[in-house]
Amino acid sequence: MAAQYQVNLQMSAGTSFEQTFTVSEPDGSLTDITGYNFYAKMAKHEGALNALESTSSSPVWKCLAFTASITDAVNGEYTVSLDPSLSIKLEEGKYVYSIVMEDTGLVRTEILAGLVFVDRGFAYTGDYGTVDSNYP
Repeated sequence: MAAQYQVNLQMSAGTSFEQTFTVSEPDGSLTDITGYNFYAKMAKHEGALNALESTSSSPVWKCLAFTASITDAVNGEYTVSLDPSLSIKLEEGKYVYSIVMEDTGLVRTEILAGLVFVDRGFAYTGDYGTVDSNYP
């Protein structure tokens, strides 16, 4: 199995996000991920806890889960996505993300991590503003 690596992502709040990845072996051959599960989350920082609701025995994480799905198991392809109804809640800025793969033996491995740079989709003002009717 290939070692975990870092890839930075870019998304616009209020729009759909989708990114496809492949899992490969050290020799470059693709991994058959039939029966595997993938988990992906993003947060403002790795230790983002809800300080008002967390306790030492029951932490409440402030993170947003991507939808993670296998798109071509035999060729090691999976996709992470985020619906616009969730991405609209993100403030512009830098976030961290992590993708964990669970194999058929229930072994979990973080296979991908990095930064997510979020901006506001300039062409869509929908839920977070209007266009100035007096401009220009």
